[in-house]
Order: sequence, then C-alpha cells, then structure tokens
Amino acid sequence: MLANSMRAEQWIDLTDYYIKNAGFDGNSGEYWEGTAFGFVNPMSNAEHYQRDFDSYQCLTGLTAGRYRIRMQGFYRAGNSSQDWNHYINGEDEYRQAQLYATSSVDDYWTPICFESSAALDHPLQGTTVTVGNGVTKYIPNTMEAAHSWFEEGYYENEVECEVGSDGCLTIGVRKNGTLSADWMCIDNWRIELWGEVKKITTVYFLPSTQTMVVGDRVR
Repeated sequence: MLANSMRAEQWIDLTDYYIKNAGFDGNSGEYWEGTAFGFVNPMSNAEHYQRDFDSYQCLTGLTAGRYRIRMQGFYRAGNSSQDWNHYINGEDEYRQAQLYATSSVDDYWTPICFESSAALDHPLQGTTVTVGNGVTKYIPNTMEAAHSWFEEGYYENEVECEVGSDGCLTIGVRKNGTLSADWMCIDNWRIELWGEVKKITTVYFLPSTQTMVVGDRVR
C-alpha cells in the first residue's frame, strides 16, 4: 500500500492533553491555583466579583514552540452603565482584567474584552441588564446569562506565546485594581500549538490486480 500526502501548518488543539478542568465542569475550580474562583448560580463557568485576583494553572511537558491560549470571558468595568460608556468611548485603560500566558521566554497578556462588546438587540436566556444610552441593548447580569452568551460564541479572547525548552507554561487571568461592582466571568479554555500536520490525500493498493473479499486485510 502506498500513500500520497501533503503537509500544512495550522493550529493544533491540544486542550484535552494539557488543560485540566478547562470548562469548569460541575461548577468546580479544581486544578486552578491562586485566587479561588467564585461560583454564584454558575453554569459550568467561573467568576470574580469586585476584587483583585490571579487565578492560574501551570502546564508542563509542552513541546517548545508557538502556542495560542484562548478562552471565552468578559470583564465589566464597574457597573453596567459605566462599562458601556467605557466601551463606546474606546477607554481601553479600564479593561483591567487580563488573560495571560507566562513561560521562560516572556510574559504574554491581553486585556479581557468589555462586557458591553457583545451587547445585543435581544436578550438571551438568564437575567440580563439593559445598556445603550437611548438605544436598548442587553448584556448578561448573572452567570447563567453569561453561559448563554458563551454558547452563542461571544466574548472570545486569545493571546499567542512562545514556550521554551523547559516545556512549562502558566496560563491564567489576573487583575490589580478594582472598580466598584466590576465583574469578570470566564469559560472554555483552549491551548493550540502552531505546527505541521501531515494529511493523507490518496491511498494506492499494490498490486492493482489483487482481489479482496469482505473481511480481508492488506498490509
């Protein structure tokens, strides 16, 4: 048997091999270290309300290379009205919560998106609150509602990083500086490696005159 193949570089999902409890299954913060997550009426997600925090997980055994860390989550910069105003005015300095990935190479981070960045014209399931300054928009107000937004694919965050030869990477969320009534809710962590994938395009069986019947195997 012969096979033709092609090689292509792409992001390879390694979440199941390296991140434990990536989706906060059973409304649990197990395997996450540092500041303990909050769980108030959760829907397999996690939160921090009105406090500074650093919650993380240490990954080991990674191949050195380029990685992408992704998770769904939002940060409400103060109360809902304040968050909306910061968002529409482009005041990114108020995005105090960060998604980060730290390796022996460097510390990589990005601000977590404003909650109002996914304000909708219609509510989803769960308790919501309205924003909009004259135009009615809806954003989540509970972890149950946040789950509905996550299920629809909103609030994606990502940071790219390099892992060194020691194969270690710490991923997490952090904030140093608290606004009154600020809130972060997150879910669905992922880790992806930028690498080469070998794809089989054609399979040839030799000899071409060979006869097979159901149940036969050819090596």
